[in-house]
Amino acid sequence: SPNRVMMASSAASARWAARDLTPPRWHSSDPVRRHHRRRPPRRTNLLLRVTHASQAARLDDVAVVLCRPQGAQNVGAVARSMANFGLSDLRIVSPRQTVTEEWGDGKIVENYAVFATDVLDSTRFYEELREAVGDCGIVLGTGATSRKGLVALSPGAAADLMRQTLEENEEGGGGDEASSSSSSSKVALVLGNERFGLSTEEVRLCSHTINIQTDVPSKTKNKSTGDHSRSSLNLSHAAAIFFYEIFRSFKRSSGDLREVPEQSTKPAKAMPLRAKMELKDLLFRCRRSLDVGDAIAEHQLKDDEESLLSLVARNALSARDASVLFQIGKRVEALCGGSDGSALGGLLAAEMDVGNGVASSLKQVAPNLSLSKEELRWLEAELARRRGEESELA
Repeated sequence: SPNRVMMASSAASARWAARDLTPPRWHSSDPVRRHHRRRPPRRTNLLLRVTHASQAARLDDVAVVLCRPQGAQNVGAVARSMANFGLSDLRIVSPRQTVTEEWGDGKIVENYAVFATDVLDSTRFYEELREAVGDCGIVLGTGATSRKGLVALSPGAAADLMRQTLEENEEGGGGDEASSSSSSSKVALVLGNERFGLSTEEVRLCSHTINIQTDVPSKTKNKSTGDHSRSSLNLSHAAAIFFYEIFRSFKRSSGDLREVPEQSTKPAKAMPLRAKMELKDLLFRCRRSLDVGDAIAEHQLKDDEESLLSLVARNALSARDASVLFQIGKRVEALCGGSDGSALGGLLAAEMDVGNGVASSLKQVAPNLSLSKEELRWLEAELARRRGEESELA
């Protein structure tokens, strides 16, 4: 009944007043809706909070304003990206009914705002952009194209301008009461509707525009060409790029920017030199077991040993990697019977046709095997011996 609606609305306003918060205001075309239940604050590590206190305070001075958003998924994704990069001041101007209907516990907006419900809980709603950016010193509007009469900035340059403006505000904050009350300690990043972007009236409130370069040339970014659809990004995707650039600029200024990502894996356990030398000797024996014959040139033996020494001893070989090589070496020794030069040669000679030459027979038995001149001579001698044995038997 109407009386129940009035009583519920009064009770909700009283709860918001008790929390010293401004209740959400929806545009007149939507029915009055209750804001989703405010969750209790999460516990935060005190040391982490103290370490990043100054940086978080600076990022809190950046207001993210969504004008007339129509995708509930996009709003939730924007909130999540804000939380990823330390932003917390989300303001929404005249959200469409498709957003307001999905705002609340267990609904689309919250489902897409993974680990960012604190951003949603503190979101403020406005009917006009003028009200949403009233406390902001500079207002930067986003769009796929630049606007006539406004300076267009890249995301990186816009982030630096925001940071520099806030730094100047902090430096000049020690003046008299009149100057401090007239000065602004906030900057605003304004993102327009997913389909239509910012309106002409909204752009007039902006001091600069921000444009993300895409593969479409700037001159073709208009609605009269087929390339226009590829010149604009999804709202949440573009927002993530802006937030990342803002985060980088603030972190770089404070000296907290991590140029090299943290390594998520533990360093591999180093292999002691003694074990490396044992592995080198094992691999060298395996190499000799795979020789064809025993007449190997001295320089070949020396080159093989130096190569194995470089592979095993001079590289950062982990114990886990070495264990695989140890297993391979031991199995090769087991197959070859610990012999030098006879196992592989005997196998090849047994498979080769006595009546054909060594080269043609070798291509049939092992087409990808490359042998030295000494090994080929050994095979010729082995085949000649087998021919002699067969002739004696005949």
